[in-house]
Amino acid sequence: MKVMDKISVTQDYLYEYIKAHDINVCRFAELMGASNAIVTMSFKHNLNRHGKPMKFSESNLQKLNDALSVFSQQINECRIVFGSNEMFTNRLGRTYDPGVIKQLMSLSKMFNVKGLTNRILGWNRGKYDLVLCSPSSKVYGFITADDVMRINAELLAVSGTLSGIKVSVANDSGSKETETAESDAFTEAELDAYEDQLLNGES
Repeated sequence: MKVMDKISVTQDYLYEYIKAHDINVCRFAELMGASNAIVTMSFKHNLNRHGKPMKFSESNLQKLNDALSVFSQQINECRIVFGSNEMFTNRLGRTYDPGVIKQLMSLSKMFNVKGLTNRILGWNRGKYDLVLCSPSSKVYGFITADDVMRINAELLAVSGTLSGIKVSVANDSGSKETETAESDAFTEAELDAYEDQLLNGES
């Protein structure tokens, strides 16, 4: 069977996809062996010290494409399994499996799980906290087979999309400015400060 060629996309297209699907940029940074701050600022086209918008260098575009392949495979291996020995059926005949919690939360390295459950399952922050994070809650672990099926369908879709694309154009602006190596754009202190902002959700 012939292997289909990957579809070429821009870094801006990829970043919009990442945001829309609650994917953690920091995982791409890890796979690329790059700073989370540098990767995030390159995706966002933050201005460097020379006032020019940042973008990925050719070498980091290759690392990004390599990371896409690894990331898609990792997602493909993270299917959630419903039916642990913790599964129970309540008096209303509804079946839940608290054993899914650990599997679902393990996705946090790759996804914003809170955003994922809100978008796919319609859970607000309160339900997320009660079902996944509060063992004393009366609804702790109330995860259904349908919930798992919908999350797995999302994982399959994201894995398939990311495995079929490659970033071949740094941005959509059409600009021809000279590329500046990302690592030369900021001092270590500036990068550390931006990293702190990312960790605190300020950027």
